[in-house]
Amino acid sequence: MSFKFILDAVKEKFEAEDKYENQGFPDLNYEVGNTSGLDIAPGVPSAMDERIGSLAQRGGSVMEVIINNPSTFQIDREKMLNVINGLEIDISIHSDPSVGYTSTYRASYDPTHNYFTKYLEQFASFKRDVEKRSEKDDNNFEGFNITRINPHISTDPLPALEEERAGGTGLDPFGYSLTDLKEDVMEEKTEQGKNIYKNPKFLRRLYRVFIAEEFGDNEYQYYQNLSSFSPKFDKEWRKAQNDVAERYYNTMTGGNGKDPLEDKADVISAVSAADPAIQKEWLTLLPKEEFEFQNPVTIPPNTALAGLVESEAELTSISNLKDLDDFIRAALSQRYRLSELRTLSNLLYFMESQELDRVRSRRYGGEVDLKIPEDGFQEKLWEQAKKSIEKALDKLWREEDTEDERKVSLIPVQAKVSGLTQQLEIPQGKVAEEAFRDNKSDLRQEVANMFAGDPESFKHDKNEEINPEKQYERFLRVFIRNFERQMWMESNSLYQIIPAWLDVADYDSEKEENEKGHTGWEAPKFLWELLVKQKWEEERGETIDLLHPRGKEDEKGFLDLLEENEEFQRDVAAASAGAYVWSHFTQNKARFKLNDRILKTAFSGEEVEHNEVEMTWIEWMNKFGIGVNLEAMPGSPQQMYKIWRPKDIAAAARAINITARKELDSMHPELDEMPAKFTIDLEHTATFGDDPWDTMEELIEQEASLAESSLAEKYDIKIDKSKPLAKILRMWHLMRAGLETSQSETLHGPWDPGDTQLYEQLYKMIYAGFARNEDEKAYIMYEVGGDDRGTVYIARVAMNLIELGVTPDELDPSKVDPGKEYRDEKEALMARFFGMDRPTYDREWAKIEEHAFDPLQGLLSAEEFGHTHTSSAAIEEGNQPRDWMGEEYK
Repeated sequence: MSFKFILDAVKEKFEAEDKYENQGFPDLNYEVGNTSGLDIAPGVPSAMDERIGSLAQRGGSVMEVIINNPSTFQIDREKMLNVINGLEIDISIHSDPSVGYTSTYRASYDPTHNYFTKYLEQFASFKRDVEKRSEKDDNNFEGFNITRINPHISTDPLPALEEERAGGTGLDPFGYSLTDLKEDVMEEKTEQGKNIYKNPKFLRRLYRVFIAEEFGDNEYQYYQNLSSFSPKFDKEWRKAQNDVAERYYNTMTGGNGKDPLEDKADVISAVSAADPAIQKEWLTLLPKEEFEFQNPVTIPPNTALAGLVESEAELTSISNLKDLDDFIRAALSQRYRLSELRTLSNLLYFMESQELDRVRSRRYGGEVDLKIPEDGFQEKLWEQAKKSIEKALDKLWREEDTEDERKVSLIPVQAKVSGLTQQLEIPQGKVAEEAFRDNKSDLRQEVANMFAGDPESFKHDKNEEINPEKQYERFLRVFIRNFERQMWMESNSLYQIIPAWLDVADYDSEKEENEKGHTGWEAPKFLWELLVKQKWEEERGETIDLLHPRGKEDEKGFLDLLEENEEFQRDVAAASAGAYVWSHFTQNKARFKLNDRILKTAFSGEEVEHNEVEMTWIEWMNKFGIGVNLEAMPGSPQQMYKIWRPKDIAAAARAINITARKELDSMHPELDEMPAKFTIDLEHTATFGDDPWDTMEELIEQEASLAESSLAEKYDIKIDKSKPLAKILRMWHLMRAGLETSQSETLHGPWDPGDTQLYEQLYKMIYAGFARNEDEKAYIMYEVGGDDRGTVYIARVAMNLIELGVTPDELDPSKVDPGKEYRDEKEALMARFFGMDRPTYDREWAKIEEHAFDPLQGLLSAEEFGHTHTSSAAIEEGNQPRDWMGEEYK
């Protein structure tokens, strides 16, 4: 059936066979047809063969047959084959419109995979059966072309940026639970090369983009738990807190008119109560030469210690802290001593107030007759001692323990924090909060190293029995399990977790780390680069750095854009959802049952186990030459789907094709090196509240930009710069958009004669490459919905006009004179497009003449009559009025 039936005729009439070789679009390659309609559509029979036969009368040369149930390919096969063969039309197939490929939940993911596996299985049997029958020399079956399946890419609502709860078990693109890190599961994923947790680059981004955000402003409160797994991080975190404790010790001691030494002694006394072990450190400091007095203080003769204690040497002067401690201990008190940190504050008070005699204690069964003369001794002693005591206390507070690499100071940091909180009234958690704030970048880098599995983070120098690798696995399981519900939420997986993976999905662990686990895929990376990086970084100047998701300094980052820009949300979600579509088709193996002779024969000589073969969808499709045209499902502005914009569908299809070309040994010739293409349905896109043509212009802009970008060569994109849509856009459901009957249903508005808006849209798409692929025909389909005003016919005429190069501006009814012979083929086609062709004009004029006096009926007194003498004579000759009424219009 010629789809250029009018154009061929007018070219012959006006002798224009060679006139348009270099004008218009001589490279058009297309067919015009219609769908078989829904089972419930008005006036459409429900039986499959009757539906096809009835709808073929619309005049199309191809039909898209809607088959929801895979069993239909078996049950109605013979009837379908007979009617389609008799009609001499080609067909494509539309699968269940309620099945989509973007769900992250197991409850939808698994049924979808099972359904389409069954569908591909039965469709392959049907297609191969037609091919085998056509090969036979049988005049009763000439055969027909069966092209692609047309499924809806997404039927899952786009989640809000923040959800309250998860809707089920969340999966990664490969169908594994995002949070199941049990040893046997990890081994299975690793063996398959599909373990996203074997990608350290992803894990760094996962922490920065998702986990740190879940921690929120209180991230530092989780650091103690992190420290329990990593000695290295534990030390870094204690160092950060120690720096803040040092700052408080330096700046807040001596406030409110108090002497700094008094506050320092109070703080350290409180510290010693929290950690008695520092008493030993204090004792080691007292004898050190660095604490010598500037001027030794002579002890008055009547206070000499000679003979006071038999074992002690005579002490005549005090020149350092050790001397001072000996003097106080031997001559004055066993309770208040310089070497005793718990009572140091009290001792310093007595020394400063020159009341050392108040610390005297009973010794050897009686009061020691020791008087401290008031000759300036205590004043000199305090003047010389206080500087050394403060210096020693500072040393105790600040000194690192070089003998123990685990420690950051002589005093444990937690003891310091306790002392500051108790004595200087530092709010609980303030030290940790400021330590995090001051060292956020470095600390987060250390945590990122932990999540990435850096062996240095998990090495235990003091316990060699702890295996760093096992310690890391335990750490990852604990933390991922703690965030199970959050990770299952689609808002988190689509907007944060999967983007963290897409950004580095091409990481190959075997090549870079010499270990199995993460194969490295280009296609998901392509989705991220095309839909997010290229658009938002290169074209709009934003910074999309997932290692700094909140940006650097004053700039906004990835997460800020997510929160502020709805368009950015859609792009990120589309890239993530596209990864699930890609994986369904190219990564997840399915078990295809070979239950009939046709399928078994197709796999003869190949390994078949229990009448089943295991392969991916794309491998099965390539085996039988089955392609898909992905399409948008109708929705609503209040609840959009994850993928519905044309540009996003095209990107998902290209991702499938990138992997198919790389992984398949050879491509079936019917697939045009593009197993996945897409179908545009402007009526469906209109249901989401956007101007449908704006979405098409976004598509054209994206594909034109892609053709010129480095991505085209990097990913071997099959794209022609002069006509970027030629290979990727396979079908157009051509209807008038904006005639939706509800939020989820569409009227499938027909194309009325003279509708120049649809013509303009079709022209622009063809200009961008649609229907100009010499290797595979494009289909222009009217999707039947119970109303038809000649859409198929108008579409044919419009395509003829476009092929001649008639631009939308040239399509003008004033250029048609219906009462005269047409001047050229363009006028002849325009007359038909506007319903002004001469046969139509003559019929309409006859109708006007016939009914010219209808308004006068009942107003005249003369007898009315319905037939002329001529017609009465015709009746007498045996003719019927209906024959004559029809004849007048011939």
